[in-house]
Order: sequence, then structure tokens, then C-alpha cells
Amino acid sequence: MTAYDERHRTATSTGWEYIPEPAPAPEKKAPKGAGPAPAPVPGSDFMSNEEIRTYSETLRRAHREAAVERVMDAEQLEAVLKTIPTQDGSLGGARMRARRVSRHLRRIAKAEQLIAKEATSLYAAFEREYEVELRKIGRARSQQQRRAPFSWS
Repeated sequence: MTAYDERHRTATSTGWEYIPEPAPAPEKKAPKGAGPAPAPVPGSDFMSNEEIRTYSETLRRAHREAAVERVMDAEQLEAVLKTIPTQDGSLGGARMRARRVSRHLRRIAKAEQLIAKEATSLYAAFEREYEVELRKIGRARSQQQRRAPFSWS
């Protein structure tokens, strides 16, 4: 008698009965080619000033980190590829080939940097364009107090 059987028997009017062990639940398989569902970007509902700020900040942060990663990956790729000599044994040609290949990864890094820059501009443009409406609901940027010009008199 297993430990499960000991814990899952019950007394009836006719004697002892065992409660059968439940069958394991069938495993659900994801459709082929479907990866994990991407996590929703915070603030992507665009229903408030804070959500738009959160969205642009999340986007900026993610692509800034990705840009740094791509630059490092390009440098590593170039370092590995320039150690592989050409068919004629030239390492000078190997460096040129490595640069031509890693150039594409550097361009991807530049694109990531541009996305991060534009994500920053997104919220600034939103505030600038909707400042009047935001001021009505009390969420606009505070206006700097204009100082009186300095004079000796």
C-alpha cells in the first residue's frame, strides 16, 4: 500500500474503499512556432498623461540597453572574425571582411539608439502639444515664475 493509498481511503457501510488517485492533467502544448506571449508594455493603453510618460520611458530604457548590447556584440563579432585569415592567408583582408560583416550589427545599434532618442522626444512633444489641456486638469509642467528685471532704482 502506497502513502497515497493510506491517506485516501474511506470507511463505508460495507467496509473500506479507496479513492482513486486523480489522473494527471493533460499538458497543453503551444502551437508550433508560437513563443511566449510578449509582456505588455506598461502604459500602452494611452489613457492618461502618466501612461504616456511610462510608455515612452519604458521604450527609451529598453532600446537604450539594447543599443549598448548591439555595440558590444558588434565589437566581439569583429574581434572573432578578424582572426580568420582569407583564403590567401592575409590577415589584413580578414580585418576588412570582419568590418564589412560587423558593420550591419553596428547599424542595428544605431537604429536602437534612434528609437531611444525618439521615445524621449515622444513625451516631450506630447507635453508641448497638449499643455493647455493638461493645465486644465492640473497635470501640466509648472511654469517658471518670470523674474522682474534687475535694476538699481
